[in-house]
Amino acid sequence: DVVAVREQIRVCLADDLDAPSALAAVDAFAASAHRSAGDAAGRQGLADVVDALLGVRL
Repeated sequence: DVVAVREQIRVCLADDLDAPSALAAVDAFAASAHRSAGDAAGRQGLADVVDALLGVRL
């Protein structure tokens, strides 16, 4: 769920900019989305979250 990942990333970044944990959350979601290849909206949502919160355009 993109909303849950977004919140997890925000919590990590609020915790002294814990970027490694934020990226681990992204990685876990990406692995899950990869297994369910039909979730294009989820992948785009993740890309939007990563761009907005981490400044990385996917």
